[in-house]
Order: sequence, then C-alpha cells, then structure tokens
Amino acid sequence: MLPEFAARRIRPAVSGLPPTFWYLFGGIFVNRIGNFVTPFLSLFLTRERGFSIADAGLTVAAYAVGGMVANLAGGALSDRFGRRPTLLFSLLVGPLFLVALPFAESHGAIMALSFVVGGVYELYRPAALAAVADVVPLADRRRAFALHYWVVNVGFSIGLSLAGFLADRGIHLLFFADATTTFLYGLVVLWKVPETRPAHLVRRAWLLGSGAPFRHGAFAAFLLLTFALAGVFNLNHSMLPIEVVRNGLSPGAYGPLIAINGVLIVLFQPFMGVFTQRFDTARVLAVSAVVLGIGYGATAFVSTAAGYAATIAVWTFAEMAWLPLGPAIVSQLAPDDLRGTYQGAYGMAWAFAASVSPAVGGLVLDGFGSEALWLGALTIALVVSVGFARLGPVLREPRRDT
Repeated sequence: MLPEFAARRIRPAVSGLPPTFWYLFGGIFVNRIGNFVTPFLSLFLTRERGFSIADAGLTVAAYAVGGMVANLAGGALSDRFGRRPTLLFSLLVGPLFLVALPFAESHGAIMALSFVVGGVYELYRPAALAAVADVVPLADRRRAFALHYWVVNVGFSIGLSLAGFLADRGIHLLFFADATTTFLYGLVVLWKVPETRPAHLVRRAWLLGSGAPFRHGAFAAFLLLTFALAGVFNLNHSMLPIEVVRNGLSPGAYGPLIAINGVLIVLFQPFMGVFTQRFDTARVLAVSAVVLGIGYGATAFVSTAAGYAATIAVWTFAEMAWLPLGPAIVSQLAPDDLRGTYQGAYGMAWAFAASVSPAVGGLVLDGFGSEALWLGALTIALVVSVGFARLGPVLREPRRDT
C-alpha cells in the first residue's frame, strides 16, 4: 500500500521529461557516488603528506579558488563552444589531473595541482545545468532541477559510506575512485548526450559575456541574495560542528546529526518538488528563507543532540524547497544565448559564500559568542526573505521559452 501511495506522489515529478535529461541525471548520480576528494583532501594532506593544518587549509582553498574560476569559465565556454565539448573536457580530462595529485611531493606542486584540478574538474557544473535548461521546457524546469538536486544528494550519501571503506584501505584509493566515476560520467555524455545548445543562438558569450550577469539588475540582486543566504546555509559545515562540541557533545556526534539532513532529503525531496510547484516562486523563496533562518537561529538555544536534530530538520525542509529553485530561476532570467554564463555566475556566488562563511562565522563565534552567530544568521535570513519577496514581480514576468 505504501509503495503505491509513494508511486502516485512521485509520478508527477518524473513524468514527461526528455531522455537527455535522464542521461544527465544518471551521469551525475554515478559521479556523485565517487565525490570523495573534496571531503577528504585535507585528511590526505595532513596524514599522507605531512602538511600542517594551515598548509592543508591553504591547499583546499586553492582547490576552491580553482572551482570559482571554473564556474565562470565553464559557463562561458559552454555558451561559446557548446555544452557537450565543455562537459567532455571537464569529465574526461579532469580525472587525469586528479589521479596525478596523490603522486605530487612538494607543497608547491600539490597546491598548484589542487588549483588546476579545481579549475578543470568543476567546469562541467554550469554546462550541465545549462544543458538541463536547454532540453526541459520552461514549465517543467522547477521539478527537473529538483530531481537534479535530489540525485546529487542521493549519490553523495551513498558515496560517503563507500569513502569510509576505501579510506581505511588507503586514502590514495579515493582519488582513483573519484576519477573513475567522473570519467564514467564523461562516457555517458560521449555516448548519449548530444549538443543541447539551440543552434540558432548567437554565440556572443566569451569569458563573462561582457559582464552581462552582473549588469543585469534583477539577476544581480538575486545573486546577492543567494550569496547572503548561502553564507548562512554553509555554517552547517563549518560552525555547527564547533558548536556541537562546545556544548559538551563528542566530536563524533556531528556525523550522525548532519546525516539527518541527507536522510530527509533522500526521503522527501521528490515530494517537496511536487508540493512547491503549486506555489508562486517568490513566495516559496521568501518562506524558505524565513524557515531556514528559524532553524539556524534556534541553534543558539539548544545544547543537546535532540535539540540539534530538531533544528537540522527545520532548516533541511527549507533547504529542500529553496535550493532546487536556484538553477530554474537562473534559466528563467538568463538570455537564451547566455544560459551557461548565468549558471556559472550563480555557481560562483555559492563558491564565494562557501569561502567567506567559515571565516566570518569563526570571527563572530570567537569574538561575540554563540547567540550573536546564530541570531545574526536568523537576521540575515529574514532580510533575504524580504529581498526575495521584492523580486516577485520580476520572477512572475512571462518569458518566451526557446
């Protein structure tokens, strides 16, 4: 009875999407199962290469900077030369640099190679999102991007378990497994994903499309709001583990707690995508920001595992409503011939938030305390909610689909 109920609820989320979308869907699933290196890179550097924590942090930051460059370049390249060549270069060439990384010896070589890996390995992201927008009609993009977000989390959840198994047998195996799954994604693209960029579009994009995303007022405002809320969201990776330990829980308690986030997404994301499609986009964004802020703000007032679990559950449901909307909104606001460039700018906002959030969060937590950090996060989220609501008229404007 329960499977039939679930099937009735899931069918509207998956029906009617084109085959190319499902090949991209399957490829990203395989790739995310092997997404090992980013979470374990600092551990490899300190344990296997003898890096200090500071040097390991700088090296991971070099990878992140490469990823920021890749988001901008990958989007522009996909507009200029096509989605398929950009995807193939990133997914088939990137693994070659990745498998070279564990063989590098000097600090300088490892840091430089980390930047290159980040710069090549992450090129595919805006190209893949642009390809989804190319093949999925405008009316179906919200649920398509919701499914894309869901499968990323399913793959990553499976991969974390597999990563622990491989790490116990040699951290270097993580690099080869990650490279293999990425290469397999490339083979899926080579075999089944044609060029999706509409042939009639003018190929005017180069580098940043003459800065078009940042000169587009409504889109620039959306980027700024996304950056602010992403900064709040990323506190769960950086400051929440510290907060858990400061309140007397063991360091190992954070893993099971944050796993609640992944479990809820795997179980409920397909249903959330169908549910939110009934409502106005700006309203979903605004309400999600408020609920996310409440979840983070409540962290200031809890100190037990049960309390943290409750706050994580609150902001996870907000995450499920909010995050998949981002690429769909980008595809709505972007000119047709700059879809990749705009998706790259959106990815850069996330990457920048991921680099700024830990630094600012650490300064606030260390200098002003827990309440200042988490209530500050709530305040930012409420301001962002107002901003999303103000964007409503722009997001409701009808747009020609191509």
